[in-house]
Amino acid sequence: MEGQGWDVPKVHSYLQMPHYIRWYGNAVNYYGGFGERGHVTWVKNNFNNTRKQSDTFLQDLGKRCEEKIMIGVVQENLINQFPEQVQEMSSQSCLNKRKKEVEDILYGQNYENSNSPTCF
Repeated sequence: MEGQGWDVPKVHSYLQMPHYIRWYGNAVNYYGGFGERGHVTWVKNNFNNTRKQSDTFLQDLGKRCEEKIMIGVVQENLINQFPEQVQEMSSQSCLNKRKKEVEDILYGQNYENSNSPTCF
């Protein structure tokens, strides 16, 4: 657990162990950490950008994940295609501000600094 300096698995990890042993045999044949990390990245981080309605939650979550992947691909392609320009304007605050503008537009939030100039 974080915060107390303990290095022990969480309780729910132990609850899944009998199932994993039945499916995969010896405990050295599997590792559940990737699924745990993916849960944080793809579900918990995107939860606030959904409507939180049970009938549309999975669809909303999938859409947010798709948008997150698309933003990452576009950013990577721009950096690879225009390395000199990116280097010139790559102050961290500038890139973060532009990323926030794009995410605000995609997620339908009001961009409060709409009169301020953008970095690109």
